Amino acid sequence: MDDLRQLWDRVKPIIRRRMMLSPDAWRSIDQAIPIALEGDLLVLGLTPENENLRPYLEAEGLEVVVRTIFKELIGKEVGLSVIVGSTVEDWERHKARMEMVRRLEQRGEVVGARVTREGEKDWRWLLHQLSSAYASLQQRQLDYVKGQFTLEIAERVAEFEEEYLSRHPMKEADLVKELERICQRVAGMVNLPPSAIAVEIERVRRARKQRVSPS
Repeated sequence: MDDLRQLWDRVKPIIRRRMMLSPDAWRSIDQAIPIALEGDLLVLGLTPENENLRPYLEAEGLEVVVRTIFKELIGKEVGLSVIVGSTVEDWERHKARMEMVRRLEQRGEVVGARVTREGEKDWRWLLHQLSSAYASLQQRQLDYVKGQFTLEIAERVAEFEEEYLSRHPMKEADLVKELERICQRVAGMVNLPPSAIAVEIERVRRARKQRVSPS
């Protein structure tokens, strides 16, 4: 880890010499935390308060320059992965979430077939729908698009909850567990903390309940 930090400290001034950078772009490089070098992948982290700088780190031009500099310094080219976090543990959690999403997408056809056979839309069906929606999302690497997707997901989850409980009122006790699973899966898709997904879902749930409650 210390060696990687030292290497990144050598890389930063070279980037500055080779690229014309805006103040925010340079700040993204300066605030980036080198977390891991796994094979040919360099993992950089940003703290939550600096997450707005992420698009600068993910710009294609920067990755090309970083790849070239690493080739010159250590003899191999690297790609970039940018996460919200600052530790190896954050990176491991990110990988675990992405693996959950991958497995969900692999199981999607099986889940869809089961729903078709049984004619029942349950929480696994909803997870399949959300995963499919994200997989077909255009420009999903952009934070703005991820934000839009998160807001749309919150509406869909709240709507599904109402429909599901109207059909299965005795299953309300399982609601928190199912919503937790939704938050974990969506967080892996959009690279946000699960609690942030939970806040958006809960905001929509409360707004919907307020609309139907007597004045």
